Amino acid sequence: HHRTYKYFYQSAGHPMKPHRLSLTHSLVLHYGLYKKMMVRRS
Repeated sequence: HHRTYKYFYQSAGHPMKPHRLSLTHSLVLHYGLYKKMMVRRS
């Protein structure tokens, strides 16, 4: 994830909160899922 993600405002009803993004990122790293992912950058 990009280091600036926490500075973006998501509306109150938006499901992807900064804390959830951090948790997801941590799980992906710790379970090694990143090895099976294809990342596209725009």
